[in-house]
Amino acid sequence: MLIEVCGIDGAGTSTLIARIMRMAHEAAVPCYERQLRGVGKRLLTALAVEQGHSAWWAVFERGPVEFATALEMYQLYYSSIAPILFPGQIVFTDTFVRSWVATAIANGAVDPAPLMQIYGRLPAPDMSVELVCPAEVAYERILARPKGDHILRSGGKARLHALADAYAGLASNELVDYGVTRVDSRQGADVLETEVIGAVLRWAAEHDPLLHRRLAHRA
Repeated sequence: MLIEVCGIDGAGTSTLIARIMRMAHEAAVPCYERQLRGVGKRLLTALAVEQGHSAWWAVFERGPVEFATALEMYQLYYSSIAPILFPGQIVFTDTFVRSWVATAIANGAVDPAPLMQIYGRLPAPDMSVELVCPAEVAYERILARPKGDHILRSGGKARLHALADAYAGLASNELVDYGVTRVDSRQGADVLETEVIGAVLRWAAEHDPLLHRRLAHRA
């Protein structure tokens, strides 16, 4: 089972994934997390910083870079996730089509339709969960973290608002054509965990009897 958990920085995706993975491991369910992050944008960012800029798009054209990134993500899916998708186990990722497209839109001046010619060739996740969080709330959470966060160095609050707007835009169109469950991340970690585990159990009951048996016994 592949589960995409997405949302703006500070929405709580990492916390939710960690909690459900812990529960899954307690139920003896093989559970993995894969973050599909390519090297292309990181290299371009480093080159831009060397030239005195804070972001790669200050130097390089957005459209070609996002298209190249789509090709890189396509390859990463088949090398990092596809080989470990077996019945009875769960693979989590907080980087998949919905987050890639939202990020491209937030980066500005990019038509996401051509990107979907690549991303649309990928299999849909078995479940997509979007943690909806107001940018102001996410920003306060990030400030409260013990260590610095990249979002504070790459646009701060304005960047969070751009990402939130991009996700809201995806909610109102059919560009990413697989279903998504949107939950309010302000409910708290316990409520979110219970809600998502319930959704996983319902999916497994229909599609993966082995996974359902293991999780239902633990629940």
